[in-house]
Amino acid sequence: MLLLIGCDWNPGSALTSTVAWRSSDSPKLTTARTLQEPDSLVTPYYQDYGSLVATVTPSKFKIPLQAVELSNERQYVNPIPFHQFDEGNQKWIVQYGDFTENNIASPGLIPVDTYTDFLFFFFDSAGSMQMSSTPGINALYSNEIVMDLPDTYAGLFPITDQIKRVHRRTNTEGEPVYESYDLVIDGSTVYETKVVDAQRAIYQVELSDLLPGPITNGVIQGKKLTVFWFNGDETVTYDVPQGQTWHELFDYKTTPGMGTKGNTVFTRLPWEGVEIHKKAARVAFEIYWDLQDIIEIYDNNTPNILTDDIAVLADTFWERIEISVRQYDKNGVKL
Repeated sequence: MLLLIGCDWNPGSALTSTVAWRSSDSPKLTTARTLQEPDSLVTPYYQDYGSLVATVTPSKFKIPLQAVELSNERQYVNPIPFHQFDEGNQKWIVQYGDFTENNIASPGLIPVDTYTDFLFFFFDSAGSMQMSSTPGINALYSNEIVMDLPDTYAGLFPITDQIKRVHRRTNTEGEPVYESYDLVIDGSTVYETKVVDAQRAIYQVELSDLLPGPITNGVIQGKKLTVFWFNGDETVTYDVPQGQTWHELFDYKTTPGMGTKGNTVFTRLPWEGVEIHKKAARVAFEIYWDLQDIIEIYDNNTPNILTDDIAVLADTFWERIEISVRQYDKNGVKL
């Protein structure tokens, strides 16, 4: 699945960037893959899941972005803007990384410069985010992954309809007071998990539902993977330090930019950086997340029982992300 970021030429020192997500069966990428970890942070857990019985390629893979950054030691810029507020409809427009649909994000600006890092931040579940500039109006976002399981799981896979519940502050002064309510975005109820079609074994989950982790009483306790860090010829994965609920992403970053606390997942993509050519009229970044068989189904050590089987992302799923960059002059000739 392909994420395209195109930067159209604009007189002056900045390029106008647009972002589009595309699906591709045979992407043509130029950046070499980094070496895999011989044993990742979560590798030991898979032996406790039982036997692998099926692999699934999701038909929908949509995750909300908190931010996308190009950066170097001096500065960071956003090739797509931070969430934007729609004054007319009094709501926040959230950017998504939708790797299975053709859509285009709002444009941003990129100064002509040399960039060493490409980073993106995303949420692994649906939710509601308070925004300081609009008290009482939160940014709402969904997180949707749809998987079509083998027909043998029709009506049997352990997933039920579960509406996402969020909290909303009901007063803006004094001690905060919150109420819990169903998450509804643009008139549609948002689900954490959903039976899309029981007869065809189609189910919807969030990214957080598929994260690997230790298993207790037959249920995976999804490990909070915080940072997927590609550095030179190795990949390092971090999680929230034991016993800590909040953490600063600055603990892991070496370039300026966001230092978000909380349940944001941060990914530094593997590439050697780019120097935007002075003659460039357009710069196109391609981000590819290989989703082929990325979901694995295990029998939970009960080979004759389907109703307790488990779905989990394949080990080192973060290493399936690749990036390449191409530059073109005003005549469309590749530089």
